[in-house]
Amino acid sequence: MMTVKDFQIKAVAIRPKLLRIAQQSIPNREEAEDLVQDTFLRIWMAQANENRYENWEAVVVKTLKNSIIDEFRKRKNNEPIDEYEDVLSSNFTNPHQRLEGLEKWEILQQIINQLPHLQQSIITLKDIEGYETEDIAKITQSSIDSVRMNLSRARKKVKEVFLQITER
Repeated sequence: MMTVKDFQIKAVAIRPKLLRIAQQSIPNREEAEDLVQDTFLRIWMAQANENRYENWEAVVVKTLKNSIIDEFRKRKNNEPIDEYEDVLSSNFTNPHQRLEGLEKWEILQQIINQLPHLQQSIITLKDIEGYETEDIAKITQSSIDSVRMNLSRARKKVKEVFLQITER
């Protein structure tokens, strides 16, 4: 387990980088600093339960990016699964159709979870949560063209696998 002193040394060293990353997505400096602090807290709490991280910096940056995504989700106040279930309940009056829709949703979720992480994030933000491409580019720190390319590849893969599974 990492000592408090070791953690402080590493945290001080990486803090400016994390602030730059946070401020690219969250222009308000105080909010960006809060996200960085929250990231350090999460890492400290998680490392108590796990062995030392092989690449501590990568874990910290990834945790910060996840915190930024969580912040955007809070701001949009979306509950994607609940919204989808509401759509199903209003579109399908027949209980059989509703059950079939839920089963397809579960299959889609499993397929999405098998995609590379960036594609998972992009397809979830775009197709499930309704973010605009420009916002997704900021969140993932990718170019708009990269977001479009990854979204296209993710959709194509999901469609291929979904058709393979459902045509059996």
